[in-house]
Amino acid sequence: MRISITDLRGAQPADATLQNLLSVLKSKLELCSRLPIFEYEAENEGHAASAAAFRALAEVERRSFDELLECLRKHLDERAQEEPGAAPQGGLVRP
Repeated sequence: MRISITDLRGAQPADATLQNLLSVLKSKLELCSRLPIFEYEAENEGHAASAAAFRALAEVERRSFDELLECLRKHLDERAQEEPGAAPQGGLVRP
């Protein structure tokens, strides 16, 4: 079973750290989905340096997303240990 960001937010409405992690992850997902398009457009317009910058930024964003996702996993595990049943069970989606 896959858990959506909305499901996680609803499960822990008073947990500010969870809300912040989810907010940043959502923003990073949006950015990660757009950067390859920016790279493609820059390359097609002959802007090799910009295309390379978008490509490098995409890699950095993927790594930072993975780090935040690991923080989210740990946070949810900690919450589950504090309050059994507080965190939904299931897998998290990666970009």
